[in-house]
Amino acid sequence: MIGSIPNPKDLTINLSHLSHVAEDEKESESSSDSEGKRSDRDSEQLIEQTNPTLYERGKIADTFYLILSGHVEIKTGNEMFKVSYAKYNYLGEHALEKNNYKPDFTARVQKKAKLLAITKKAYLKKKQERY
Repeated sequence: MIGSIPNPKDLTINLSHLSHVAEDEKESESSSDSEGKRSDRDSEQLIEQTNPTLYERGKIADTFYLILSGHVEIKTGNEMFKVSYAKYNYLGEHALEKNNYKPDFTARVQKKAKLLAITKKAYLKKKQERY
């Protein structure tokens, strides 16, 4: 499902170090201009990608994405209707809770975007630590 608001109690993950991750990314940008940079911290990954496919319709996915900058194009439905998501939109929340989640849409970064990626494994680990 795309863009529906999840229960905040289910998605609360400690992102207090996000500003530190962003600062690390700025430093790495000045020293390197490569595609697909990742900064790993406990469970969240800040990703800067150029034109990757985040989800492919009908293929199992286990990662939630929050768009921090840039645009992501979503193609959905039988007619592959196009929608563009931007800053602060998210997708893949069902990938965190459902087993073998298969999106009914395809999502691909347009040009360049910075994303916060949370895998199902990391989400469940944080959720377990919380309770």
